[in-house]
Amino acid sequence: MKKADEIILEGISLSKGIAIGPLFVYDSQKVSLKPIKISFEAIESEISNFKTVLKQVRKELQIIKKNVQEKVGEQKAQILDVQMMILRDPELHSKVEDKVRLQRIKWDFIFSEIMTEYHDSLLGIKDSVLRERAFDVHDVKMRVLKRSSSLIPKDTKFRDGAIVVAEILTPTELIDVSKAKASGFVTDFGGVNSHLAIIANALGFGGISGSGKLYSKLANLANSMAILDGRVGKLIVNPTLESLKNYQAEKIKFKRTQTLFTNQRLEEASTEGGISINLSLNLSLETDFHLAKKFNAQGVGLFRTEHLLLDKADYPTEKTQTEIYKKLAKHCFPYSARIRTFDIGGEKLVGNFNLPTQINPSLGWRGIRISLEEIEVFKTQIKAILRANTSGNLEILLPMVSKISEFRKAKELIEEAKEELLQKNKKFNPEIKVGVMIEIPSAALTADIFAKEADFFSIGTNDLTQYTLAVDRSNNLVSDIYTPTHLAVLRILKLVLDSAKKEKISVNICGEMAGNILTIPLLIGMGFEGLSVSPSSIPTVREVINKTDLNLLKQLSAEVFETTENEQVRKILTDFKEEHFKEGLGD
Repeated sequence: MKKADEIILEGISLSKGIAIGPLFVYDSQKVSLKPIKISFEAIESEISNFKTVLKQVRKELQIIKKNVQEKVGEQKAQILDVQMMILRDPELHSKVEDKVRLQRIKWDFIFSEIMTEYHDSLLGIKDSVLRERAFDVHDVKMRVLKRSSSLIPKDTKFRDGAIVVAEILTPTELIDVSKAKASGFVTDFGGVNSHLAIIANALGFGGISGSGKLYSKLANLANSMAILDGRVGKLIVNPTLESLKNYQAEKIKFKRTQTLFTNQRLEEASTEGGISINLSLNLSLETDFHLAKKFNAQGVGLFRTEHLLLDKADYPTEKTQTEIYKKLAKHCFPYSARIRTFDIGGEKLVGNFNLPTQINPSLGWRGIRISLEEIEVFKTQIKAILRANTSGNLEILLPMVSKISEFRKAKELIEEAKEELLQKNKKFNPEIKVGVMIEIPSAALTADIFAKEADFFSIGTNDLTQYTLAVDRSNNLVSDIYTPTHLAVLRILKLVLDSAKKEKISVNICGEMAGNILTIPLLIGMGFEGLSVSPSSIPTVREVINKTDLNLLKQLSAEVFETTENEQVRKILTDFKEEHFKEGLGD
């Protein structure tokens, strides 16, 4: 029989690691419950059964959390607290109980319908952290229905070392398959900062995401031998003997470098040419503040404050925000922490903030546009930052600014907030830097004007790329067009950098380009000296920087800007990576 041809599939790296083994197609169960009527006398018993099952699932999750905590530490195990909160949600309890009483239908059907509604509404949200809650909701729903015997657990036995392929793989399912000695995973959904990615990295479990494209291609390839390279998001099905031999050697080398790499993670980030790069963190959660010191980061380049609004009935008070920002300042000192003011968009995030329905919320009423109309909300946040800035290391970052008049108006409101604090005799530090998030082409193209008035720039390359190329990267039909290395994007970055340097203000990159092994050398070669990345990316970024010579990076940048073809840019960057990082990176 003729051997099947080698197939190479590309995805997004969720967690670093190399796996070699047979594909196991994990058939996610589809819920198809029917509404079964119950008698009036059975209502209270039905509600009691519902409460009992939820209690059992909570105990089950507590055991899972304890096991995860022993393996990956308390901080990462706290991810499962979200599912505990869902199970305890009084609104969920009330909805199910009220419908059981009103409709006299078995609770499992009602519960499934409500959870599906929650899941679908969250999945449609642009914000990645909110969207991540959809998978927690799905996870909880499936666990509860399995516990209630509404679903019969399917056989998930597979050979040791198998690479699990799933349309959706939840964090708790990942824990289950890792315990069953799988070696890696492929899923259609999940981002680099997802709960799934965090748990996978902590477990040292290689995985990739296919953005909705891989599961259908692999569904009929069960038991085929495959190689998963989580470092670059690649899956090789039916590998040749040469590919197998090469990757077996790579796998051994990768494991060997892990211990060495862990010991190197606290080094400063500087090129061989002697240029120090300011390497800071992008953070969203208060529970992650400690990571700044853990990874020896030079502060926090982006703290996303909109996540303070999650699961809240109203905006956090000035006092509450002050305490949170004080903790952030303390964890970062003596380095700075840039606090981005609320960047909420077209979704309803809190109870008292009813935003109008918008056809395209990403280009609608959001960011600074809302802040300049919801003035008291904005000034409350500014007052909290000013009061928390006792050590002088906090900075204010304004999002979604498209024109200089918006920046000037925001600065006026900041001055008003200072006056109001003075009038109330509240202690605060009036000296604070105010910067602009450069993520809209109109702001980038007028960066020379902003640079004369702003204290710093932070470039959000994710949105800047989308808006420059007119492409929604979450849309699978056009996601291939989303190319941060497009010459138009690179020229805009150079324009912003030159404007900042002319006025001698700092500028950093805080989008995904800053943590991408392909683009890090180019950015440094262009002259960027500040990168802000996710905590899990810090070790890799630091090693990339420390392994490269500044003169080579400048040559790389010059070569890229000499070309006129976008496809050639990626080839130049890929060739550079293959030549200078062929020994691999530890993370």
